[in-house]
Amino acid sequence: LDTPTAIQLRLFQTMAEIATEQNSTIILPVPIDLLQPFIEKSNGHAIPSLLNQLVEDHSSQNASKE
Repeated sequence: LDTPTAIQLRLFQTMAEIATEQNSTIILPVPIDLLQPFIEKSNGHAIPSLLNQLVEDHSSQNASKE
């Protein structure tokens, strides 16, 4: 685990193990710099629509479990 890539892979492995053992939602922080091209391309509408889609997906998944 000497390289940043190895550390990141290990983090993803650990999160996958947790998610399979427990019913979990994992939220990963994403640097806004990675999303900037999408924001600029859609005149600032990418993030709200992305967040709305995530909320709708999460709501529908919870509704189907009940």
